[in-house]
Amino acid sequence: ARASEESPPSASGAYAIQLVSFRRADSVAPFARRYELEGQIRVRRVADWYAVLLGHYADRAQARAALARLPQGLRALAPRVRSVNPGE
Repeated sequence: ARASEESPPSASGAYAIQLVSFRRADSVAPFARRYELEGQIRVRRVADWYAVLLGHYADRAQARAALARLPQGLRALAPRVRSVNPGE
């Protein structure tokens, strides 16, 4: 997994929690199974990385509040709030 800084504010007002990023797309399904996230996450390809996103929030404050409520196992991965396009 790769850590990075928070994204700049989005003009669309859409935010998600980026849980982790993987170099290989086939790493996503085992991760989803391990944390019981099947059907709850989406993947966005960014350059050579596959970012695993959770949730869709209207503003950064809502996303940060949801991040604080994540189970400890997910918070230990150092997830971050990031801006996304409305359809992501």
